[in-house]
Amino acid sequence: MAENRSPGASALWGVALGGAGALLLLVGLLARRQVETLPDPWDPLRLGVYALLVVGPAALFWATTQALRLGLFWLFGTITWAVLGYLLIFVPPSASGSTAVSIAGFLVLLFGALVAGLTPPLYALGWVLFTGRLRRHDLRRAVRQAGLLALYVVACLSMVLFSVFNGLNALLLFVVLALAEFFFLSRA
Repeated sequence: MAENRSPGASALWGVALGGAGALLLLVGLLARRQVETLPDPWDPLRLGVYALLVVGPAALFWATTQALRLGLFWLFGTITWAVLGYLLIFVPPSASGSTAVSIAGFLVLLFGALVAGLTPPLYALGWVLFTGRLRRHDLRRAVRQAGLLALYVVACLSMVLFSVFNGLNALLLFVVLALAEFFFLSRA
């Protein structure tokens, strides 16, 4: 019977540092070359950016989710961050002004990327804060909390877009979302 061996800590650190290096290489490449202006989508430089957009987040999310035993959550993180990066780098803003559909699409994609980015740290924080075994290993709790935080950020950005953002609105939204999380935690 084959053993289910997870990678060691040094291998996970190596993969995570490789992913961080790929993202740093991507930032350096974007700073030195105007890749977004290349008309040919199959240009080798542009293909390199595509590869770095996938490899960087994939390595970081894979190492993190393997260390935390989150299963295939790394695929969600890789896809959302790669698509968000592609959107920010290669999709130009529309010349006639942003349409409601494009703004809503960007906010939805940003929401997904924030959920993917916040879930692993919140899951790890749950290991420290919660003493009960069921609460410590609850991925749904971490995803819910990440979703609430991402909703807060996206809602604040939406309020900025509609020119209704102020400190009181941000505080009220935070209180509502915090009360929702307290309600969910009390029911568990």
